[in-house]
Amino acid sequence: MYDSKDIVLAVDYHDENLVIRQFNCHSGEERLLKYRTTAKNIRKVICDSANEVAEVSGRVFWIMESTTGWARVKEAIGPLATMLVANVLQMPLPPKAYRRKTDKIDTGRILREFLNGSLPMAFQPSDELRQIRRLVATRESLVSRRTALRNWINRYLAHETWRSRAGLWSAKGMRSLKRFAASVEGPDKVVLSVKLKELEHLVELQTTVETEMLAIYKQWPQAQWIDEIPGIAEISAVSILARVGPIERFDSSE
Repeated sequence: MYDSKDIVLAVDYHDENLVIRQFNCHSGEERLLKYRTTAKNIRKVICDSANEVAEVSGRVFWIMESTTGWARVKEAIGPLATMLVANVLQMPLPPKAYRRKTDKIDTGRILREFLNGSLPMAFQPSDELRQIRRLVATRESLVSRRTALRNWINRYLAHETWRSRAGLWSAKGMRSLKRFAASVEGPDKVVLSVKLKELEHLVELQTTVETEMLAIYKQWPQAQWIDEIPGIAEISAVSILARVGPIERFDSSE
């Protein structure tokens, strides 16, 4: 991936500061740099590094952990360097007695594993895929919140009343539940009213999200292929493919 003409920048990224271990593969020189985290400083470090190896046509590699911020860093870097994202969860652990965690140690570890060819890389989803993943995650959150509300109401009825809970979430059951909530006295009247209004609002929000997911499905051939599997509908197909990502990123179809 790299050769003796290149410069490797192993980076410990934070919102406020960057700690960068710069290794010149051509000269063997290694330096530790520290900058404030700005797009301008990131580009400066890369351009300075590129100038160092320009005479030998060397490249610049920027390596950072797969933590929050890599997307905006990648946008700032653009074509100036090859950006790699390390999957630190899969990195081999040092002996327990040496598991100190500092910026200097982390950058040294990333650089060492990269030069040895043993640094596991993380997938870098595109901007489009990241947006779809957030949409899927939003739907999952809404479903979870709806389930929690339904469970709360179900347990309330089981604890406080003798009402039948059969078909509770059908249209008929919801109408009956609203009439019951309106008849309750005391603070529980307010509580049930709030819970039911929140439940209705979550249904509306989920419908909005799923409408967008269906629009994505219609423009995503791979999702349509997955939809052909029995038991998987459009929403599930988009959700699965968003999590998995492009098939091409895997070594084999297995």
